[in-house]
Amino acid sequence: MGLNVLKNVFIGFQIAGASLALIATIGNIIVSKKIEKFGPYYQKIKTANTTVEIFIESSEKTNSHFMDSGGYLAFGKGNDLILETSANDCVGKQLGNNEVLFRGTFNLDVNDPAFNKPVHILSKAEYVQITFYPMPKGSKVLRGKAICILNGSIELDISVPPQVSKVRNIFVPNIKDLFSNFPKTE
Repeated sequence: MGLNVLKNVFIGFQIAGASLALIATIGNIIVSKKIEKFGPYYQKIKTANTTVEIFIESSEKTNSHFMDSGGYLAFGKGNDLILETSANDCVGKQLGNNEVLFRGTFNLDVNDPAFNKPVHILSKAEYVQITFYPMPKGSKVLRGKAICILNGSIELDISVPPQVSKVRNIFVPNIKDLFSNFPKTE
């Protein structure tokens, strides 16, 4: 084999090696971007903190911190609970104009079925249910909002539509848009 042939083979291996390195780098960048985008949704749920504000029609003169009576916000599918945040206390305050605000800061319990499950399981939820135990049964809900923060990095903003509460339960149906940033899973 001549020296020129060996030289050409060597140059061919260098070009092939450089090409493979370039392909690997591009692949790594693509995978890194996907991990960066979807990574938080595959992390196990360790924390969920929710702040809920519900405005009801009421002339009740309340300005109370209900230290022994709180509430919850739950994500559900059919009759199944997916994740629940709750607290043993909440606040009720007359705002004037025949409006009372109920406000609570709810947290995930480590015994919740969603604890240690991947964040993306929430995308199976069909509705949100909210309850404040001191709120009168059958209250006329004027509006409300809730912000749920998962693992300190994923924020779900929930708008509560006007309704009359069923007993004390408030429902937010059709929540699929909450999960538009979640990765598609089976």
